[in-house]
Amino acid sequence: MDFFTADLHFGHADVIDRFGRPFEGADQMDDLLLANIQKRVGPDDRLWILGDFAWNRSAPLGWLENLFDHLPSQNCHLIRGNRDCPAVLSLPWRSVCEIAEISVKDGAGRDQKLVLSHYPMMTWSGAAKGALHLFGHVHSNWEGSKRAVNMGVEWWDYAPATLDEIKARAAKFPEHPMWQVLETAHDVQNR
Repeated sequence: MDFFTADLHFGHADVIDRFGRPFEGADQMDDLLLANIQKRVGPDDRLWILGDFAWNRSAPLGWLENLFDHLPSQNCHLIRGNRDCPAVLSLPWRSVCEIAEISVKDGAGRDQKLVLSHYPMMTWSGAAKGALHLFGHVHSNWEGSKRAVNMGVEWWDYAPATLDEIKARAAKFPEHPMWQVLETAHDVQNR
């Protein structure tokens, strides 16, 4: 099974006040984030982190490696975020990239194309054919729209989500107000 999350910011105390996270400090936040990942993600699952995995400039040597070693799956992928420093990028991720286009089966066995990036996009490959865009970066500033879903932990009770959970949430969202404009331009270009 695939799980998706974004903007964990392990070790980043400033993110607590800045985005209204309900923690007394970075250690409490880190413990809950890691526990929630461990509850949901199994050793054979894929975990997709859509940027900003960790941020702790004063961490002791080995802190980051120890944190990574406590992730329950060895099949972890990082979509690079603006806070992902060279030390984060050097961890033994299965893959590290700016944008990924993947296909994942939902609970009914249907293929769903996903476009993963740290940053929200106005349109993306396959958008007009049902591809969902999953992103982070904007934290609690925008939850998303019918075709683009913010995977930031603030929106998901500080836990990773499955495709079925994401699709259920997306179905309740309105279309982005620019969707018709973008798709009209797309249709004209492809005639």
